[in-house]
Amino acid sequence: MTKNINGDLYSDLITSADSRTMASGVIPRAKIDRIVIHHNATTNKDVAINTWLANGSAQTSAHYEVAGKQIIGIVGEGTTAWHAGNGDMNARSIGIENVNATGAPNWTISNDTFESLSKLVADIAKRYGFPIDATHVIPHKAVVSTACPGGIDVARVIKRANEIAVGKVTNTSSKASSTSKLATSSSAIQQFKNAGNHFTNTKTFKVDKIAKVNGIWQMINYALAGGKDANWTNNGIPLDIVDNVTRGMSPTQVGDVMKFSRGYDNGTIDKYDTATNGVGIVFGKYGIIWFNADAFIKL
Repeated sequence: MTKNINGDLYSDLITSADSRTMASGVIPRAKIDRIVIHHNATTNKDVAINTWLANGSAQTSAHYEVAGKQIIGIVGEGTTAWHAGNGDMNARSIGIENVNATGAPNWTISNDTFESLSKLVADIAKRYGFPIDATHVIPHKAVVSTACPGGIDVARVIKRANEIAVGKVTNTSSKASSTSKLATSSSAIQQFKNAGNHFTNTKTFKVDKIAKVNGIWQMINYALAGGKDANWTNNGIPLDIVDNVTRGMSPTQVGDVMKFSRGYDNGTIDKYDTATNGVGIVFGKYGIIWFNADAFIKL
């Protein structure tokens, strides 16, 4: 599944997206059949990202920045990012940059960054239908003469991504927030599956947070999100798909009681994450939203 943010498509694994204009485009997209792995050559992700701005001197960019448990959308997948140093490879590939945990000469990455990178590789390969192997998932140095991707073991990433692709999950990363109870199976998820993946939710829930994010007014309910470390990209609920029970048509505020609007109060579960007890539902143009299965089924 993908998320559409201001017309750009990203993996639904992203935790945020940078809305600034990046160096990209010009070269038309070809059929995507490669992932190119990079490292930032810095331990500060913001320093790296700022070099990719359209008006920057570097004139390079990437589709994603991975930093610990964060996966940040930089350039939409439908646009050619300038990351590989080769026009043909740029046109056919997704470029993933990764923040370093240590500097020169080792340029390592953290375990969380490794896990997030592996999950993103598995997701991209699945969506574009190519194998997760050394032909299709390559280090930057396989394209041009460079030391990039530093200390990242791409063979190990390939191995882990293949494990993730077949459902072997060993970390605590989450799309429903990481404070939600981890489980290898979920009775709530099983209930949804037993019901043919269908849901009906007509009960109410409280607004715990509200903000305008990516140009859309959204709310978060901590229980539905799986905890207070929820993020807007995965757990934000657009106000356009809920009704305010407390105030009717008045502006929504924290503490108000909401319910899903008619047409959004029933449908199907589109994706499951049993490791985090998460259920993902695609709400039209807003893309996929992740909920804690136990909280969602109780609505």
